[in-house]
Amino acid sequence: MREFFLENGFLLVIAIALAETVLAVLLWKMYKEGKKMDVLCLALLCSGLVYDACIIAIGKFLPQGSVAVLISKVRYILSGLMIPLLLPIGAHALKLEGFKMKTVWVISIILMIPGAIGGCIEQLEVEEIAGLVRYASTSATPKWVSVVNLIVMIGTVIALIAIGGIACAKQKNPYVLLAGLFMFGFSALGGMPGNTDLMFLLSMFGELLMVTFLWLHLKNE
Repeated sequence: MREFFLENGFLLVIAIALAETVLAVLLWKMYKEGKKMDVLCLALLCSGLVYDACIIAIGKFLPQGSVAVLISKVRYILSGLMIPLLLPIGAHALKLEGFKMKTVWVISIILMIPGAIGGCIEQLEVEEIAGLVRYASTSATPKWVSVVNLIVMIGTVIALIAIGGIACAKQKNPYVLLAGLFMFGFSALGGMPGNTDLMFLLSMFGELLMVTFLWLHLKNE
């Protein structure tokens, strides 16, 4: 499996970018028709993933330098801003309202602020693997940035799994649970010894499946 990813990294990222673009178009169309906040949140999240995948796909064609670093930093800023949107998406799945929903939004914004700031101060260096060239975080990045990123990623995915479990039990809706499980599973696979250099690529598959199942949830709501 590892050899497959190493030999086909470029094609896989192109396929992910195309699939996420299709999902983003469908989500923006859905939002235009219904003006629902959870649809808007997922459309924004998916659009951020499209940007991420496209920048990684074209990385080897970009001249190395300040411009490439700048557009790569935007990837990290968008990640810090968009990942916490999973919380209000999940809250809408549980049909929370009033004070509870406002609390979820406050928590999400609290997570967004250090995530976005961390993205701005990320120290990046060129990394080449699986036929892809991307700018990855280095050890020169302040430790707190990595800690915040880890808390946001793990915390939101675990929350999504928990919310999905409740939704599955109460509403017979498996999609949110599947979204969280696939995201967690691919992230865990990337974190296994021998796979850490491919974590970004494996996580991209998890993100695509997560958005796909959340889209199915919204479509069947």
